[in-house]
This record gives sequence, C-alpha cells and structure tokens, in this order.
Amino acid sequence: MPGNPYVKRLLCQCAWSISRTRKNHLNAWFWSRKPRLGAKKATIAVSRKLLVTIYAMLKSGTLYDLHYEENRKMNQNSAS
Repeated sequence: MPGNPYVKRLLCQCAWSISRTRKNHLNAWFWSRKPRLGAKKATIAVSRKLLVTIYAMLKSGTLYDLHYEENRKMNQNSAS
C-alpha cells in the first residue's frame, strides 16, 4: 500500500482502539464489516474511513462531533 507507513501505523492503531470502544458509529461499522472481511481488513477499512473523515474536517474547517451520525439519521427520518 503506497503512502507514509508511519501515518498508516497510526491510523491502524486508532482503528483498533475504535473497534474496542462502545457507543460509537465507527465501532458499529467495524463490527458489521468484520464477519465478511476479517479483523485485519476491517481495521484497514475503518482506518481509511477515519482518514477520509479527518481530511473532510480539515478541508471544511469543521470540528468533530461525536453524535454527528445520530443527528444525521434523525434529520433524515424527520424529513421523510
């Protein structure tokens, strides 16, 4: 995989810790992917999702909101 190996290692460590926390949308996403992909590939997938989230936050200048996914789902349900 091309790219900085130090950043990859850091993102994978973050993904492993995310997979062990509770009440987090990334944790639920990890556990939904783990049966199909396996633990290691699911960790890489979470680290990529985390990297995309960090990039989008830096690009737009927004702060991280832990309850963003919950609020987004509630807004979608109320709109339809």
